[in-house]
Amino acid sequence: MARAGSTRFAAALEAVTAYHGNNYLPLLERFYLPHRPTLFDMAASLELVATSADRDVLDALEFVREVRDRRAEWIPDTVAVERDGAMVTVRAPVENFASHAWRKVLLDKHKPGMVARRHLEVCVFSHLAAELRSGDIAVVGADSYADFTAQLLPWEDCEPRLAEFCEQAGIPAGPDELVAHFREQLADAAETTDAGFQANTDLRIVDGRPVLTPRRGGERSTSAIALEQAIHQRLPERSLLDILTRTAYLTGWHRHLGPASGSDPKIRGDRMGRYVLTAYAYGTNLGATEVARHMRGTVSAHEISTAGNKHSTAGKVARCSTDVINAFAELDVAGVWGDGKVVAVDGSQIDTWENNLLAETHIRYGGYGGIAYRHVSNTYIALFS
Repeated sequence: MARAGSTRFAAALEAVTAYHGNNYLPLLERFYLPHRPTLFDMAASLELVATSADRDVLDALEFVREVRDRRAEWIPDTVAVERDGAMVTVRAPVENFASHAWRKVLLDKHKPGMVARRHLEVCVFSHLAAELRSGDIAVVGADSYADFTAQLLPWEDCEPRLAEFCEQAGIPAGPDELVAHFREQLADAAETTDAGFQANTDLRIVDGRPVLTPRRGGERSTSAIALEQAIHQRLPERSLLDILTRTAYLTGWHRHLGPASGSDPKIRGDRMGRYVLTAYAYGTNLGATEVARHMRGTVSAHEISTAGNKHSTAGKVARCSTDVINAFAELDVAGVWGDGKVVAVDGSQIDTWENNLLAETHIRYGGYGGIAYRHVSNTYIALFS
């Protein structure tokens, strides 16, 4: 009982420390423990290989597999194992692959040569998932997580096409000439940057590091203000729910929605109104509960969620969008912006849990998750999202 109490106390202390240190990593273990046997079984059954010279994560995985049955909180970061009649030393190279936040959890300056066993397992399997997503580690014989380098053309097939490729790319084919070419470009870029640094008010050097200052928008012109006022006078304010109702009445897009069986929806009252509310609830991300609360008892959250989950599919929503797009394309205002032959593409990051094989980091967005792409034509019609 005393040991159980001390264990709970240590876990509570660790949680408080993580909260004050703004480091959530020590709190991941309780989510990891139910899946621990499955992860070790998976690591034992799959043949994992590194696609580069970096094997640090695989070495750490081999280490945690060897010390799987240990029970001590802190263990040496090296272990000797017998292989093929010889003793081999296996080490957990934490400092080579773990982030600074992880190293604060795994290492203790008062315990040199030791590593926190429980948290090391979570760290290794987290990095293993990230390496599988990025392709730095592959699964032999797999499809989605196979070694991408094995799918590349061999150099014997690429070499005869090298000269043609370099000519099209505008770069020299010889190795020495190529290095000189890029060095010259780099020197020119450095000289241009140095020459324009004094006039660049957005770039500052702070403690030896470049810092970009966010740009502020310029003052609005008098003509822009006058145009905005004229638009507001000619376009009176309309609620989004009124606009959705009007488009449903004019185009009949709600006719595509209904039960999968094709039978009558059996919706009491106004069928179009129910589907308009459903589109409003999920299209604005308010959700069924929030919209039902604002409707003051005229419709329940269950009725809205039923229409959203059982009366609509991705295909039905696409047919509804097609009706709206086709109707808008017939308006004169659509031709003012463009002819519909040009499409712009933009993406936005959607946050997800890090423990997700379908998510990844992106250098442009500086975060972790998935990326949603939207295709918008020059008639300001959202063709795809």
